[in-house]
Amino acid sequence: MSELNKYLFSNALEKVLTEFGSSKKIVELRKPIRDILHEIALPIGYLRWLSSPSKDNLLLTFKGLNFDRFLEKETYMINIDNLIIEVKTNSGNSTLDANIIKTKIIALIGEEYDPWQICSGHDMVQILSFGMKNIFGNHKGKIIAPDVLDGIIRVSYEYPDFCLTELYISITNWERMNLPFEVLL
Repeated sequence: MSELNKYLFSNALEKVLTEFGSSKKIVELRKPIRDILHEIALPIGYLRWLSSPSKDNLLLTFKGLNFDRFLEKETYMINIDNLIIEVKTNSGNSTLDANIIKTKIIALIGEEYDPWQICSGHDMVQILSFGMKNIFGNHKGKIIAPDVLDGIIRVSYEYPDFCLTELYISITNWERMNLPFEVLL
C-alpha cells in the first residue's frame, strides 16, 4: 500500500469529508466515497500497470493528466475511452491502439486484484478533489486544490491510525523478537 493510500484507508478521509464535504450530498451518493474512489481509480491504476516495464512497457506519461477530461460530473464515474485518449495525448503517443488497451483494462478489472495495491493514492486524491469541487463538497471543499487536499489528508493521519496498519504490527512483532532493539519509541 502506498503512503498516500495508507492515509486514505484511515480515519483521515472521514475527517476531511466531515470538514469539507456536504453531509447531505455524501449521503445521496450510491456507495461510500472510499469505494467510489477505488472504482474510479482502478482503470487508471491498471493503465499505469500496463504501461510499466513489468507488464506491456507502453511508456505512457501520467504526470499532468487533466482528470476533468475523463471524469464525468453527472455520474461521478470514469469514462475509460476518454482516459485512454487523455493519456495518449499527454504521452504524445498517437500509435497506441485504444481498443486493445481498453480490452486489457477491462480484463484486469475482471481479475479482482486488491484495489489498495492497484490504485495510486495521488490519483485517488485527484478523484476526491474532483468530487469535492463538482459533486459533494461544501463551500470550503469546492475550492481546495488537489495538492492542498493531499496535504490536508496527510496531516489528518494520526498515530492511532498507524497503530492499525500491517506495518505497525510487523514492526512491533520484530521488536518483540529482537529485544532490546526498539524501532517505535
